[in-house]
Amino acid sequence: MNNVLLTIVIVVVLAQAANAGDADFERRVQENRRLFEQRAAEHRRQFEERTGRLRRGSEAMSTTHSYGSGTTNYGTQSSGSQSQLPVHKFQYANQSDHMKGTDFNPLAYDVKKAPSPDLCFLKFVATAKTATNMNQLMEFLPFSKSRTLKERQEQYDPQMAAQHRESFKRSDPNIGEASLTHLTQDPYSGELKHCREVAAKVLRIRKVTIKGNKAILDVGVRAEATQDGAKYPYGIADVEMICEGNYWKFSSYSDHNIFYKEPQ
Repeated sequence: MNNVLLTIVIVVVLAQAANAGDADFERRVQENRRLFEQRAAEHRRQFEERTGRLRRGSEAMSTTHSYGSGTTNYGTQSSGSQSQLPVHKFQYANQSDHMKGTDFNPLAYDVKKAPSPDLCFLKFVATAKTATNMNQLMEFLPFSKSRTLKERQEQYDPQMAAQHRESFKRSDPNIGEASLTHLTQDPYSGELKHCREVAAKVLRIRKVTIKGNKAILDVGVRAEATQDGAKYPYGIADVEMICEGNYWKFSSYSDHNIFYKEPQ
């Protein structure tokens, strides 16, 4: 009899322990479910926030921008219609006859009437080597680039630049004069320096590739590279020219960063 009672007590105790274990397990399951739902809600909130920022940025890019005397919508275009580029005055003080314009679309081009891209680039190089101010080179730049450069120059504030210069010096007392000048000089001075540096590098034009109103010039250039004590004074670069009107304009310069001991 005592053995039976003992068995019953053990069974009851085990059952209670099992029930207690089940209750604890269920509690843990509910807690984990709650934490999971909280994290999922937070991920949804962050996703919707990022999506909203991207959508607002896209809408901002679709707004209408004023460009010179005309207005162009760079975002959307109504069906069945073509957005018209504005017509601008395109005059510089010292233009050659074939570069002078009246009223015309600066993006229009006539490759057949233009001198070859290499000759236009060499003319730019010759002018840049002796140029003392950026106005002497503006006619050799694409319309959009020259216009942007002019607007940046007009917005340049020497007093603000001086404040920035002092701020850079406080942030980095070891900053060099060349770096300070590069960071704070006016846009015309910076672009003039760049153009003169490009002109000083050019040795010869190796190849010209024309596609539409763009031409890529493969150019042999001077370089200043050293490896394992050996000097490599020559390299190759790409020059992009853009045809506008009936002339090829200097758009960009890009070194290949591959150097040689002999001219290329």
